[in-house]
Amino acid sequence: MPFVNVQTNACGDQKQVLSNITQAVHEIKGDPVAMISSSVESNVPLSFGGDSDSPAAIIRVHSTGFTEELTAALTSSFTKILGEGFGVPPERMYVFFREITPDDRYLVGWNGKTFKELRPEL
Repeated sequence: MPFVNVQTNACGDQKQVLSNITQAVHEIKGDPVAMISSSVESNVPLSFGGDSDSPAAIIRVHSTGFTEELTAALTSSFTKILGEGFGVPPERMYVFFREITPDDRYLVGWNGKTFKELRPEL
């Protein structure tokens, strides 16, 4: 159930970036592609370090099961993907990770129910 949201003030091939992000999450984290959701918002007003003209990006990742190694690998991969896809340099992007804990399963819905309803045994 990972969700990745990218916001950037740059322009590029959104579909390719979406595909690359989904593949990276699948390969690094092991989640099924069918359960990975990604969105890319390009050409949005975004300032980084007071500069809104140079390419920049903010990436938010919500999921379960993060480890220090996983977040490092995902950050590295996303940095490469956004550099290639939108020309965003590594020093002009942040990646924020939000762990969905078992106690938070009521905060995520899918297929008409929350994950707590779908998997009460967890």
